[in-house]
Amino acid sequence: AQLAKITALLVLDENKLIVLKNTGVSEANINEFGRFDTLKNSVDEAKAKAYFEEQAGETVSPFQVKLRTDSLLRKFIIFDDFDVKEVIS
Repeated sequence: AQLAKITALLVLDENKLIVLKNTGVSEANINEFGRFDTLKNSVDEAKAKAYFEEQAGETVSPFQVKLRTDSLLRKFIIFDDFDVKEVIS
């Protein structure tokens, strides 16, 4: 269910996310072979921006969108019990 949430919210390549999550990566090797960068590059930035702005209740800069996307994906991939919050409209 969490995989479906994050995929829908960020509109990213679900297969890349599944592969990365299932390889048991750590913070130290998450971007080995550029896999994490490739996943981040598959994110629909407009959808991510809308999600983070809804969560924050304010405008979020493109730079902040990239930082928040990076942080959210890292937490989701590394921590098994991470819960993705849905947008409340």
